[in-house]
Amino acid sequence: MRERRAAHRPLGARRLLGTSCAMNEPFVSFWSFISENNLVSAVVAAALLGGVAWLWKYCRDRRDSEHIYSYLIQSMNETDWTFRGTAAISSRLKIPESRVEELCHKHRKIRRNEKDKQSWTAIT
Repeated sequence: MRERRAAHRPLGARRLLGTSCAMNEPFVSFWSFISENNLVSAVVAAALLGGVAWLWKYCRDRRDSEHIYSYLIQSMNETDWTFRGTAAISSRLKIPESRVEELCHKHRKIRRNEKDKQSWTAIT
């Protein structure tokens, strides 16, 4: 009986999971549903691509935010300046000014100067 049901599964699912384990039945039926339905396949692919894109942006934002924070700490330690302008940060780190402003605004350890809105400092 099991061999008869296994014959109706997509070949890829049979190779991937084997046909003897009863625990794989829900996954095999889900895999069959996705592979046999074009609309569902497109939605799943779009969701996966969206998730990968979001993860890529998150990692890139985190990396650049940490570079900005490190630069602000280094700048505070090496000079008498406590605040650095958006243009100075952008020039030093080769990040566009709009991106520097966005990342500084989001970072929890970077604070904007209340007098000059285009300058930032690190909160230690």
